[in-house]
Amino acid sequence: MLKNKSLLLLPFILAGCTMSDNDMRKAYSNHYQQPAGYVAVYKEKIAGMDSDALAKYAAAEEQKKMRGQSSVKIDDYITAQNIQAKGQRVVFDYSLSEKWLALPPAQQREKQKLMEKDLIYRTCSLETVKLAQEKGLEEEHNYYSNYPGTLAFTLRTSGQICINNGFAR
Repeated sequence: MLKNKSLLLLPFILAGCTMSDNDMRKAYSNHYQQPAGYVAVYKEKIAGMDSDALAKYAAAEEQKKMRGQSSVKIDDYITAQNIQAKGQRVVFDYSLSEKWLALPPAQQREKQKLMEKDLIYRTCSLETVKLAQEKGLEEEHNYYSNYPGTLAFTLRTSGQICINNGFAR
């Protein structure tokens, strides 16, 4: 979810050019392995929640990571602007920087593909996310070229998207 993922995952993204999808799934799963105790506490915490309540809970937890700031710079290209629950989805809104907008369209598309793969592999590797997805939780990541005006693209993840990308449930 909300992290400075570009520095943390640079080795995975660069290695992704030469790694098989299966090797990449394993690398992400190893990197994002969560302690069993943490997963058990999370499972207990969400036990009585339906997908809508879980989305509200998850959005509130992600908002805490913003520490009261109205926006948080993720990297040179992306700033987190808003996180909210909409039904069973946690919706993240981001603004794209002038630096992003200055990139040639082909380079923007390539970066978007890497971002999508990272989002899917990262979220699908987290046990807590798997538990939430089993209850129907989904994530939507909206990227705006002129926040909150012009939507440039949207990335999504869900239990079905994880299955479609080779992650077992």
